[in-house]
Amino acid sequence: MRSQTFFDIEIIFIDDGSTDGSAEICDAYALEDSRIKVIHQANAGVSSARNVGIQVAKGEFIGFVDADDFIDKKMYEELYKVMQACGADISCCDLAFFDGEKITESGKTGEVAVLNGEQTFAKMLDTSAYLRMGVWNKLYRREIIGDIQFEVGRHMSEDLLFLIETVLEVEKVAYIQKPLYFYYRQREGAATRKKYGNYEKQRIESTQKLVDVVRNRHGSILEEAILYKCINGDLTAFNKMIAADVVDRDTIIYVKNDLKKEIRSVLSSRISLAKKAQILLATYSFSLYRILYQITNK
Repeated sequence: MRSQTFFDIEIIFIDDGSTDGSAEICDAYALEDSRIKVIHQANAGVSSARNVGIQVAKGEFIGFVDADDFIDKKMYEELYKVMQACGADISCCDLAFFDGEKITESGKTGEVAVLNGEQTFAKMLDTSAYLRMGVWNKLYRREIIGDIQFEVGRHMSEDLLFLIETVLEVEKVAYIQKPLYFYYRQREGAATRKKYGNYEKQRIESTQKLVDVVRNRHGSILEEAILYKCINGDLTAFNKMIAADVVDRDTIIYVKNDLKKEIRSVLSSRISLAKKAQILLATYSFSLYRILYQITNK
């Protein structure tokens, strides 16, 4: 952050009850750099931390960076310039994934696309692409955010709910098609796979809200929203449940009913036959879906 080529920025560190010494590091940086402001608070979660940052920020533009990620030193300069040049409400870029050892990039080199909110959201719903459903690889005009806040207490899909109210509703987005944000994706091990809890239900709730909003106001991307809900909401909940060796009967019933409701849209969609077969199996037989998942994820 301190090495950004766009120097005229306010850097706000939110210490959300850290216990690893990072709060002291932030305080030391603040003594060295007048652009840095440190806010200390008891642990309240990422949504609370972001809301506090929005409240205390004084600039005309707002961006977010998660603590375990890093950004290209030119990211905010490029996002600002393209936003101004295109008269956009939001600017965004591709992200690259890194796992602590290697970086996986999109391979794109910088072409700029000017899109409306629906077109941008459709690209974010494509999980094979590098724009993704996150708040962090974007720059927002402050007036676009207004009074919108992240939902405190939510530990899953808080980004999705925020983006429904911002990106989906704007008229113009400038998209730089190259990776400037580096997202830390933990390599999946036994401990990672075996997590299952209330946050998976929150994921399902959030993806259902997405479909409801899109169905009511943004019908041109309804297919993409339904597929995102079925794959990233419903199937992910099943996968997490199986990996953790948990049987959550209420969620199983809910997911199967939800998939039945959307199955015609899924079968007529553009996704692969293999993915359609996977969703079809999950819709009508959780037991067989569990066996398939266990075989393919040994």
